[in-house]
Amino acid sequence: KRRNKRYPSIYLPSRRKDKKGLTNITFYLDTSGSITNRMVEIFNSEVKYVFEHFQPKALNVVQFDTEIRLETTYARGTRIKQMKVSGRGGTDLTCVHEHIKKTNPNIVVVLSDLDCLPMETIKGLDILWIVFDNPNAQVQQGRVFHVNTGG
Repeated sequence: KRRNKRYPSIYLPSRRKDKKGLTNITFYLDTSGSITNRMVEIFNSEVKYVFEHFQPKALNVVQFDTEIRLETTYARGTRIKQMKVSGRGGTDLTCVHEHIKKTNPNIVVVLSDLDCLPMETIKGLDILWIVFDNPNAQVQQGRVFHVNTGG
């Protein structure tokens, strides 16, 4: 960047918008029977915040229980409304594993209570797990953040 005329001997930091931004984020939302309505509200709020704040080119929201139930893609500039839950069965991360391998997203965030068996690892991917009301949940890959909804 060109030097500031008022300070010709030094370069000062400046703020520039990143034109590239985030490219491909996929949120996997557990919509099994063990997920409460309060958790669904939090899921929706978090997805909406990330989309509006970071403005990725595309944000994919995948709802799952024992299989992929609903997949919605939001392009930059669209509005996220209240999410309609699809599923309410048991929980199995096998479908999430297969979907990740098939779609190859840049960033993966899984919101779940992880009341299920751990998912197999996927080489070269760092997964962010947001785990609700299950402080003992562990994963084989990625980072885990535990959330207590008070419910």
